This record gives sequence, C-alpha cells and structure tokens, in this order.
Amino acid sequence: MLTDSASAVKYWYFIRVMGKESSHLALECALKTSPNMVIVAEECSDRRETISDIIDHICDVICERSNQGNNYGCVLIPEGLLSHLSAFD
Repeated sequence: MLTDSASAVKYWYFIRVMGKESSHLALECALKTSPNMVIVAEECSDRRETISDIIDHICDVICERSNQGNNYGCVLIPEGLLSHLSAFD
C-alpha cells in the first residue's frame, strides 16, 4: 500500500488492523511498513483522548504532509480503538 500511495501521489490509505491484540499488530506492521501515522489504542486511552481528538490529529498530519507537497500517505488504525475510548465504553 505504501508503495502504491507514493507512486499514485494522491491517495491516503486508512488501514484497519484486525486481531485480538490489534494495537500490538499495528505496531508490528508499522515497523515493517513505515506508515505516516499509527494509532495505538492504549496510548489514546492513557491520554484520555476522544474520537474528535484522534480525528484532529489525523487531519493535522494530512495537512502537514500536504504543506510539504506530499498529498498521499497511510494511517494504521487498530480494530479495537473505539473500545479503548471512554466515550464508547
């Protein structure tokens, strides 16, 4: 996907990583693929972030890359993200 997004130069990929320990899997995938952003559900929970905070962070990353002339990228999102946010308990 990352090669495809870099060669197309116009797509953002939002990839949901599925599995029992999805944040751990997302981190392992990030180590192998070097995405532009990886969300770790446990860290979001520790920081007491809301879904709005996470979306704002994603938008900030997209805008920052766009300002650099990179209108493409990849974000890894763990499957269990919403279950770690207090607003979705």
